[in-house]
Amino acid sequence: MPPNGIKIAIAELQPGQVLTTPLHDAEGLLLLAAGAIIRQDDLLLLARRNIVCGYTNDPLSVPAGSPREVRRELEAKIPDPSVCVVPVSGQAGRPRPILSPADYRAEVSAGTDECRKAIDSFQGIASDIRCGKLRTAQAPEELVRRFLGILSKDRDLLPAITGIREAGEEYLFIHSIKVAMLSITAGEAIGLSDSQLMELGIGAMLMDIGMLKVPQDLRLARRDLNTRERFEIQRHPTYTLDMLEKMAGITPSMMYVGYQSHERSDGSGYPRKRSKMLMHTYARIAAIADTYMAMTSERPHRPAFTPYESMKTLLQLGARDKFDRTILRAFLDRLSMFPVGSHIGLSTGDIARVVRPNASAHTRPVVAIVLPDGTEQDRFVDLMRTPDIQVVNTFGSHPPIRNTPSILQNA
Repeated sequence: MPPNGIKIAIAELQPGQVLTTPLHDAEGLLLLAAGAIIRQDDLLLLARRNIVCGYTNDPLSVPAGSPREVRRELEAKIPDPSVCVVPVSGQAGRPRPILSPADYRAEVSAGTDECRKAIDSFQGIASDIRCGKLRTAQAPEELVRRFLGILSKDRDLLPAITGIREAGEEYLFIHSIKVAMLSITAGEAIGLSDSQLMELGIGAMLMDIGMLKVPQDLRLARRDLNTRERFEIQRHPTYTLDMLEKMAGITPSMMYVGYQSHERSDGSGYPRKRSKMLMHTYARIAAIADTYMAMTSERPHRPAFTPYESMKTLLQLGARDKFDRTILRAFLDRLSMFPVGSHIGLSTGDIARVVRPNASAHTRPVVAIVLPDGTEQDRFVDLMRTPDIQVVNTFGSHPPIRNTPSILQNA
């Protein structure tokens, strides 16, 4: 029976990896038990005992088939996170325009068209990056500049746009654009400047570009992946870093988003199992936006979760120290517990669509009442100002069919 785990040379083991089989010396003396977490001292011990190889659950701290020197060269392309501290302007929650319901709806419609154009553009950008044709960050920068223009009109527009389902393009391109939008939204909420939001937006948009180097049958698989296939998927941050390094105008901070956005605050992510203190601020933001968008999107192997289910899961993961809780709180402030764009059932019998969050009351958003014909009332209802109305149900991006008008519809 073959050993469990992936075979790896002892010279390529890294602190933090977990052995799946025990290691003995030539005389049968147990050196490390199965399940042991490798420490630096252990590596020295194994070297002294001339142990050649072992089996681990995580070969990804070293790219497959590459010596340790290649990994070091790869990480030398970006500076240490400790010298890449992101200063916050202190302008979190700085004043932004608040549009009237009519103007807000018009801007959401225009922004949705802009989002679709950005998805189409990004598909070409991604292809050119993969083939090495795109040598500068100018095209991604133009897209992010448009997103910042939408943000400047009303801070709630970007979440509203990302809540609208798109179809027709491959998931990767839709996902990349919407993760960039949500990352910008969260970055604005913690007080990043416009230049910082530009860096964050570009980095978030390009963070999964390395997935294009993963075989398509794995990327679009309609089944659960086995261990080796998951490891192949988990190599894509390294591919991303390698592709971005060749582009002029890509800053170290942007590269960190691509390389670290799948890490987790408790050190359980990939590719290097970095904990919060070694994660770039931009990567911590993008990790939350990426996870939320992934959960709310339909995938080949599972249906989409509702926005409420996804936000609830994010908060549960935050409680388990998977995500930066300060950033997660800012994300919640901008989307609400019943995220912008989702539909909820009210105690009045109405179905409503969430149009704005209330940062001081995450379960009392601003909503638009959905009429029986599928249209919406012209006015918005602020649930924080109507304490007698309760949220009694949650739905996805599309409201359920209902034929009877209620009190609020006639108001």
